[in-house]
Amino acid sequence: MIFFYLSPPAAYAETIVQSGGSKLEIGRGLLKSGQYQEALGLLSEAASADPANPVVFNYLGEAYFRLKRYQEAINALNRAVSLDPGYILPHVGLGMVYDTLGESEKAKKEFEEVLRIGSASPDASEVKLAADRLKRIEVREHLSKGRILYGSGKLEEALTEYNLAIAEDADNPQANMAAGLIYKQLSRLKESYEAFKKVIGVQPGNVTAHLNMGEVHATAGAFEEAIASFREVLRLAPGSREAKAAEFFIKASEDGLAVRKLFEEASDAMKNEKYSEVADIYKKILSIEPANSYALYNLGVAYYETDRLDDALDVLKKSVEINPKDIMARLQLATVYDKMARQEEAIAEYEMVAASESDREEVKNARERLNILKRYAEVKEGAGRIQLLIEGGDVEEALKEVENLLMEDDRNAGAHLLLGRIQLKKGDTDKAFGSIKKALSIKPDLWDAFIFMGQLYELQGKYNEAADVYRAVTSKAPKTKEGMIAADLLKSISIPMHFEQARRYLDKGDIDGALKEINAILEISPDNPVALFNAGILYFRANMLDEAQSYLKKAIEKDPAYVQAHLQLGLVYQADLKFDESEEQFRKVLSMSPEGKEANIAKLRLGIIKEEAAFLDLMIGVYRLINARNYVRAKDELETIITLIPNNHIARFQLAIILEEMDRREDAIIELKKVLEIKPDFTRGHLYIGQLYEKDGLFREAKAAYRKASTLGAGTREGEVAGMLLKRLRNWQISGNMGHTIDSNIAYGATKRNTGISTGHGLSFTYGVYTAEKMRFTANASVSRSLTYSSQLFGMNYEGGLRWYHKIRDNQSYGINAGYTYSTFLYERSYEAFNYSANTSITPDIFLSSLSLSYSFNMTRSFINPTSDADTHTLSVSLSKKLSLKDSVSGSYSFSAYLNQDPMGSNYANRANGFSLSYSRTLKPGLSVGANYGWRFIDYSNPDSTTLFTQFRRNSSETIGVNMSYRLSDKVSFSISVSSANVNTNLPPPSAEERLKLQDILAAPIPTVGGGYEKETVTMGLSFSY
Repeated sequence: MIFFYLSPPAAYAETIVQSGGSKLEIGRGLLKSGQYQEALGLLSEAASADPANPVVFNYLGEAYFRLKRYQEAINALNRAVSLDPGYILPHVGLGMVYDTLGESEKAKKEFEEVLRIGSASPDASEVKLAADRLKRIEVREHLSKGRILYGSGKLEEALTEYNLAIAEDADNPQANMAAGLIYKQLSRLKESYEAFKKVIGVQPGNVTAHLNMGEVHATAGAFEEAIASFREVLRLAPGSREAKAAEFFIKASEDGLAVRKLFEEASDAMKNEKYSEVADIYKKILSIEPANSYALYNLGVAYYETDRLDDALDVLKKSVEINPKDIMARLQLATVYDKMARQEEAIAEYEMVAASESDREEVKNARERLNILKRYAEVKEGAGRIQLLIEGGDVEEALKEVENLLMEDDRNAGAHLLLGRIQLKKGDTDKAFGSIKKALSIKPDLWDAFIFMGQLYELQGKYNEAADVYRAVTSKAPKTKEGMIAADLLKSISIPMHFEQARRYLDKGDIDGALKEINAILEISPDNPVALFNAGILYFRANMLDEAQSYLKKAIEKDPAYVQAHLQLGLVYQADLKFDESEEQFRKVLSMSPEGKEANIAKLRLGIIKEEAAFLDLMIGVYRLINARNYVRAKDELETIITLIPNNHIARFQLAIILEEMDRREDAIIELKKVLEIKPDFTRGHLYIGQLYEKDGLFREAKAAYRKASTLGAGTREGEVAGMLLKRLRNWQISGNMGHTIDSNIAYGATKRNTGISTGHGLSFTYGVYTAEKMRFTANASVSRSLTYSSQLFGMNYEGGLRWYHKIRDNQSYGINAGYTYSTFLYERSYEAFNYSANTSITPDIFLSSLSLSYSFNMTRSFINPTSDADTHTLSVSLSKKLSLKDSVSGSYSFSAYLNQDPMGSNYANRANGFSLSYSRTLKPGLSVGANYGWRFIDYSNPDSTTLFTQFRRNSSETIGVNMSYRLSDKVSFSISVSSANVNTNLPPPSAEERLKLQDILAAPIPTVGGGYEKETVTMGLSFSY
């Protein structure tokens, strides 16, 4: 829109000076015809000829503005204003320039000045334009504030800003859309509907508004209207992401209509007392909406009416779990309990109904029924006491006496304590606790009551609570008779306390903590066979076989008939390859206990021993090689043994262990599957493959393997370890990393080398939505921060992604990935990126270990500089070959196309070809080194600006590097890499003289690229996972 032209209401401003002559008139004509560069030349000459003419400078400002030379436009327009402050047009022009540059406050000031000057002519086009622009700026500011507040989670404040924008511009689609979304999020459906309706009124083709309108209708139960909105989305944008959502919502709305119709049918059937039909209808509703508490309640009513009380109980419990505040569901549940003569549960539910403030007739009836049931319970209790009196006994006489005492004085603390003792004799520990607490509420220093409470805790196995009670007595009454008794009792439970604490540590997988508690027992009671036995088990779990044998032998010395100790010692001997000693212990188990769990394990192990002993001679050399860490020769020996004895599971199992040690997990899992095919009941095989599955993120397979190992190895070390790992198994992983990078680079022709140091750290979370060996679906989120030390500049990246992997057959798989990145720089928004990729991989059996083909698409959108907006398409092929157990080589080729989305950034569009070659070698388990080489050629698609768009730039780069990684533990790894890059370009950098010429000709800044550079980089990193 041309805003500098002269309109009749402002004509007075140009009558001041018309002496610019024909150059001014010709310049104005050229401006109107769009010939801005030619107009600039004439208007510049007019300004030189007539430097006091504000009109000339007004149009000169327009020419600069049209050529996007904004600072020169500002200078010219300010000159016009300085020559005639009341000249309205340059104020309009300045407002437009400032608005274009995003300097809102300055723009507002100029437009407000236009309104002031033109107050006498409010209908003038310039004044109306300024008013409209001012309103737009204010609306834009409200929208910007609204977005910031919404991003911070401040919905109400954001809504206020959007409504202020709507007050300025009632039909603004952005403001109404944002307000509608917030109203929807706040469940204010009516306002949300009105907002989306306004958006659609202004933009009938707004797909998002139609989609959200449909969601509002569906939430309000207006399913027909919802379906109409969703169908409009399908019409407007078939095949789009919104269309896919609309298809899903149409199905959900149709389900909603179906459910509504079914509810109507059920209501009619209920009125006609057709309860079987009612039950069938509500089952159909629950097949569509399993968590519909109202349907569950009505199904419970139907079951109750047809005397299906157990079924009624199940569905009513579910209804109450989903909606605990549903009084009618609770009342029906109480009614079912009542009919089943389960008075205690009925009373509990009736009490919850009676506590309601509702004045419904059903609630009043529930209160009356509650009183009746309570009176019945009291009568029943009394009848029980009468029955006990009939049976006779000292306890009842004592009870009678205590009751008489309490009838005389309910504040008698001793009587309450005696009552507690009697209640314990009767086996009612809860009432006994109640009586003790009553006694202590009357007399807080009744130490006998404390001691009795501690004994009750002991009976329940709550040794820590008992110890706390005894300590209270010993600390407050240490020299009294009760204090000394409490001290003795405290000493007597120290061993059970340590056992209980050891069990807790063991449940958490903390073997060291459990051993500490067992050793504490042995300090108190060195000859305790149970403690010695548990110490032996714990050392066995820690793979400390000598210590395990020592403690188990001592346990047998103290108790020669300790069957479990003999069995466990046999298992330890077997793990230590002492087959004769192991067989002796297992036979002792069978002689002491021919049948039962321990006997079954001993029989099974005797069979395994014979097999292992026969095979031992062949394996001794392998074990020596493994102990010497000579895994290559050990692997060769094992493969020879397997060739001779293909079905020997022990050799294959050891081979799997070696493959895992050498970071060949996929091969290790394949070998373990063969082990379990040969021997399905091999507990160690199930346990080990479960651990590898867990490391690989295959949680379903890991869980199944652990369960199998726990079942097969019940009572053994492997079975217990599997049970512990099964409890700790989770289908998510947290990982983190931190690293430092030092780089040194020098541009060709430069005399000074630049060196920089930067650091970065990040945290990521991965969740296995569905993780099977052949199909996996995972979601991940991460946050990372990078910092450059010299400048102290830093940035943050927030990323999220979804990954799908499908193994179609044993040697072929494919994957699909999608991700999003949100980046900030110095706390300000920088850019966002969307990336999508697909890949397929095969594992040929002949000459390659793997061959992969992948395609990726990356879409980057800058919040700051539109010229950085770009799309990248990449197609790559990669292959790898395992040369030996320790060595592997891989290579890849890629082609990418980089496409700018903003015309101003088109100079960066390019096509690139590259290939890389890498080699890695595992020196020992956990330690590997590697080397890599890469070459890349970039062909820019547009002529380079430094050559005045006459030549194309082509860059080539060579990179060579070495790296080393060391696994400090299963969870922590360290890595270091060194690389050198050499980049060449076909165009030399412009000289200083050429740069000056270019600066006069080109409006954009002159790029400093050219000539290439050399760069050396050292990177060190530390990563961990949990």
